Amino acid sequence: MPLPKKSLQIKASYLKVNDTIDVLNLKEKKFKSLGSIGDMDGYSLALRYGLSDRDSIFASAQRWNVDYGDSTLKNNKIDFFNRYLLLHKPDAFFNNLSIDVGFSQDSANDIVISNDRSLNALIKKIKPNGKYRFNDGSIVSGDTTLTLYDKQGNKIYPHISIGDLSDRSYYARLLVGKTFSQSSILDFYVGCKYTTITTKISFYPNNNSFVNGLIKNYKIPNMNRDEKNINIGFSYLLQKYGFIGEFNYEYNKMLRSSDVSYLDYNHIVDASLGRKIGENALIYIGGRLMMEQFNSDIPYLYNRYTKTQFDHKYGFAKIGLLYRFQ
Repeated sequence: MPLPKKSLQIKASYLKVNDTIDVLNLKEKKFKSLGSIGDMDGYSLALRYGLSDRDSIFASAQRWNVDYGDSTLKNNKIDFFNRYLLLHKPDAFFNNLSIDVGFSQDSANDIVISNDRSLNALIKKIKPNGKYRFNDGSIVSGDTTLTLYDKQGNKIYPHISIGDLSDRSYYARLLVGKTFSQSSILDFYVGCKYTTITTKISFYPNNNSFVNGLIKNYKIPNMNRDEKNINIGFSYLLQKYGFIGEFNYEYNKMLRSSDVSYLDYNHIVDASLGRKIGENALIYIGGRLMMEQFNSDIPYLYNRYTKTQFDHKYGFAKIGLLYRFQ
């Protein structure tokens, strides 16, 4: 349901998962490797505003700091959509029919891979029969070892940068709702999404003839791509004794090209329990569970070299405050 006209909601949340918090094993343990995902913390801010009794806008911004291999992925997510109430019939079995139209984007700083183990793992994925490897910052091929130095005699450590990390999505969603009472609401929805993804792999230093020759030998692929997503789900809200509980389940099916079709689905569960404090405020705790990690949540993370890292679950806890201005 859209918000009442001129109603404004502000929701601030803190997100966290580590081995202390993860008593339910939301984050399956996995040996750290290229693309593996570890502990995470972050925050989000969401705004909702009722333009009219039928029309509302929703906007959110999130920052997730995720242990990613031997680096920290700092993902920035924005989401904006407009919800319009197409039909409202109080006497029908399903009272409401609404549509959402929106835009979302993920972006992150470059990920730098500099340790030997991760470098060797990546170049082996790029070219399984390649003859080069890294050892203590030197490039090794058979019995030959090449060590690079700058003009001052300082050792140069080659590294790989994964940059231009971003995805942009346009989506639409159709919702049918059943209002049992003001304190009990059930929604079913189906949606579709189109996403464009950019990713670039670069070797450094990039001004050395030998390194440039190595790059040509390995033929770094173009990682840019697009994908389509179909999702279905339901949400339920129940308010009783001053508490508000929310539960949401969503199934995502991604339509991708054959080289990235290893894992093309995800199940996502969100749940929270809130307690009213005063007339307009609510404090809540909850969590999010993704059966296939960020497979549908951060599309740019999924590519031909990381796709096998997504076949286990991930999740995080959240705590926050919601305030409503009327």
